[in-house]
Amino acid sequence: MQELPDQIEGFFTHGLDANIYAEQIRFLEPRHSGMHVSGRGPYMGVARVLRIAMNAYFAHPQVTIVSMRQVQGGEAGKVDQEMDEREVARKVDAIEQRQFEVFVRWVFEGVPRHSELIGDGQVSRFEGEFRYGIDPASGLISVHEVTAIHPAPPTGIFASSGLARWAGWLAPRGSLSLAKARHGSSSSSSSSAH
Repeated sequence: MQELPDQIEGFFTHGLDANIYAEQIRFLEPRHSGMHVSGRGPYMGVARVLRIAMNAYFAHPQVTIVSMRQVQGGEAGKVDQEMDEREVARKVDAIEQRQFEVFVRWVFEGVPRHSELIGDGQVSRFEGEFRYGIDPASGLISVHEVTAIHPAPPTGIFASSGLARWAGWLAPRGSLSLAKARHGSSSSSSSSAH
């Protein structure tokens, strides 16, 4: 994965190179937007939309890698009693396949264009981590998960702006989801007669 640092740090300048991603790549951002994307075409489409939106909103957007570490499935595969079923299943799969994972800590900085216009030019800063699953057979990235972003990004802007729906048009039906996971909540409602 020698190309990965350039892909991340050069994202706002030149975008992504589709050749390092598996045909059935899965993108997961479960914590803030709840976005799940499957397939290289939809993944690249969402990346293009994000790149355009971020370049439109921020002057001089830049991602800097703070650290990268590669672990084998066995090292990353320690199962904790407090993990949800999906996390346990992912870790067990990694142990069985001896899949490699790459964890990338990064910092994003950019000046919101409205801030630049009024003269204060205050830099917005976000820190986060990506987890990349590497397919052991092909050596391509098969999973890209956003494991952390601090402070929490304003995801309502992305979802309500229509960008998410537009990105969905790039994807085959059913391969893009913005539904947030519901943990322990019930959607049933009771009605009362008056």
